[in-house]
Amino acid sequence: MNLQKKIILVIVPLFMIYGAFGLAIQRLIIMPSFDALERDEATKNMPRAQQALEREIHHLGLASNDWAHWDDTHRFVTGQNSDYVGSNLMFTAFSGLNVNLMLCYGADGKLVWGHAYDLVTEALLSTPELLANEFRNVRRMLAHKSLTSTADGMVMSSLGPMVAASRPILTSNKEGPSAGTLIFGRILTADAVSTIASQARIQLSIQPMNALTSDRHQRTRTRVVGTPNYRYAL
Repeated sequence: MNLQKKIILVIVPLFMIYGAFGLAIQRLIIMPSFDALERDEATKNMPRAQQALEREIHHLGLASNDWAHWDDTHRFVTGQNSDYVGSNLMFTAFSGLNVNLMLCYGADGKLVWGHAYDLVTEALLSTPELLANEFRNVRRMLAHKSLTSTADGMVMSSLGPMVAASRPILTSNKEGPSAGTLIFGRILTADAVSTIASQARIQLSIQPMNALTSDRHQRTRTRVVGTPNYRYAL
């Protein structure tokens, strides 16, 4: 056996051992370290993500309070205010409130009025009946058992993930009985999520729970917000 073959027989096994050793180091030390750092970062950012989303829901709840506890809305759902739509429910109202969706239900749970707008193009989205059925399936949104009841959170809709706020419709003095239910919704578009993430100074994505199937998302800590339909990933 000549010298060249001897050198090859020595070098090749050495490279194989070196490669196996490097792979073992990567698998056993480096990757777990990165995973631990990722989990630590997610754990640190989770409260900020939760606070950012809950702040959005809180602001939406305040707006729904103002509209649901209003004599004009109360008279409208009871059939006593025919001018209400033309005076209050135009696109400018949606834009001013920064909401995509308004649904008004009567005391019998039937839809009285509903619209959904794209706030950028001003185009109508979906149909009121479809959206009404979707929210009717989220029972707690219509199940107000007291005059002070609230139902806020994140819901799945045909328009995408949405933060929503539901209130019983009362008089301006917050007197009952409830005349129905008012629901406001804001679609969590990619731009909306990006704005929330920027304000909270975190990386944030929002997807249906069954969509988070990648290894990264399986390793990333998640937390339920509002309803069991959605969670957010950092």
